[in-house]
Amino acid sequence: MEGFNEFLEHCERVVGFLAGVMSKSKSYISKLVKGEKDREPKKEEKEAPPKRSEVEESIIFVKKVKERFKNDDHVYDSFLEILKKYREEHKTIYEVYHEVAMLFIDHPDLLNDFTKFLPDSSAISMLKQYLDELTAILSSL
Repeated sequence: MEGFNEFLEHCERVVGFLAGVMSKSKSYISKLVKGEKDREPKKEEKEAPPKRSEVEESIIFVKKVKERFKNDDHVYDSFLEILKKYREEHKTIYEVYHEVAMLFIDHPDLLNDFTKFLPDSSAISMLKQYLDELTAILSSL
């Protein structure tokens, strides 16, 4: 049971990490994940505005979600509402990921595609791995 408690504490640290750094630039987050020196990014290191291809990719993804759920408007509308709340209410990336994961529970390809648009996909992937391990441990009890 002690190992399980340590695992839970580790998960809490990961969640705190995500909540605390997702507003920073991608390069800064990558350095934190890799354990490099903790410093603010220089002005020239900050993320540039999104390129047209990224915008196009996001539009394609939203269209894919809309097409997938064309017979279930609730899912598509909920997805848009989650994104709106993230922008307006400053939800954390963890909260957004969790809500979208529940919404796309039977559509892992969409969830995988969605994580590519998050500020740091590697941190989200790490969190997903820990949550999967936690689920496996809880189901074996």
